[in-house]
Amino acid sequence: MVKNCLIFIALAFFHLLLINALNSGISIFDLENVQFLLVQRPYVGVLGVLAWISIFFVTRWSKLVFFLYLATIFIESQLIFVANLSKFVLLFNFIFMVCAYYFWVAWTVERKDVIYNPGYGRFDIDKVPSVPYSLNLIDRDGQKYQGLLHNWDRRGCYIYWDKSFSNKIKSSIERIEMVLKGYPICVDVALFTSSRDGAGFKIARPQEGASNDWDLFYSYTRDRKHIQV
Repeated sequence: MVKNCLIFIALAFFHLLLINALNSGISIFDLENVQFLLVQRPYVGVLGVLAWISIFFVTRWSKLVFFLYLATIFIESQLIFVANLSKFVLLFNFIFMVCAYYFWVAWTVERKDVIYNPGYGRFDIDKVPSVPYSLNLIDRDGQKYQGLLHNWDRRGCYIYWDKSFSNKIKSSIERIEMVLKGYPICVDVALFTSSRDGAGFKIARPQEGASNDWDLFYSYTRDRKHIQV
């Protein structure tokens, strides 16, 4: 969804260029059309850059900035429609409004995923969860690294470690192992997000007929209300 939202930010900018071109009767790539946004309305470009950066780095204020950017594009487009009452402009604005609402809601839901939420704050002194689950992270070479399961749901998890790992090590992690009441839990994972002291992983779904250790672990912790999200 991150990649899709970044593409839509660029398309929203293109949409406003298209609407102004239709209104002015000029080419969408005409220098006058580009100046319409970069010179007369520089705040649109500034908001677009901020929205792009905030979503790329999955910041906590990305939802607000994304909304402000989409709202600004829509308002500017509607002002152009009011000026000439073009049915084509109205049609394009309606399509943009529907798409903008979909992407904003989709990003709002995506941002709540545990792979983006460690379950602890940057300035928290004690980052050990109330119910700690120690585990081993295993890379493609079989090397093991210790971690602490901090936040999880049925589709993914966020793992904390008290030392700084290189991006090469993080990207090489392919599996996590832990022991639950004497029962070994082993699941394949894929790196999705990364921070200085942790990373978010997507849980790979097992092949048909294979045991689903993660579902077993998730059901156990959910029933005992150990889940933080």
